[in-house]
Amino acid sequence: VHLLGLILDPHEGESVYDPACGTGGMLLECVDHLKENKEDYRTLKLYGQEINLITSAIARMNMFMHGIEEFSIIRGDTLANPAFLHNDELKKFNIILEKIG
Repeated sequence: VHLLGLILDPHEGESVYDPACGTGGMLLECVDHLKENKEDYRTLKLYGQEINLITSAIARMNMFMHGIEEFSIIRGDTLANPAFLHNDELKKFNIILEKIG
């Protein structure tokens, strides 16, 4: 997860989306990446979708516990019902996280 944060290299003001966010660990890694680089992590726009009810609740709680105020974690099936739309089209993001394996 740390290596992915280094490779994607998020910056202030960017939007980051995780379509299968689980407990939000990869989104928080993007926050940590900005903190390590002395950038303002509060300007990140974090988005996540998770199909599992309890896991999505944990992701939201995880954001609050780490002091993140600007985020949107939605419960739902990303493929069957994508939650993030703009003008009836899929919303575009600066960074999209994806797990392999």
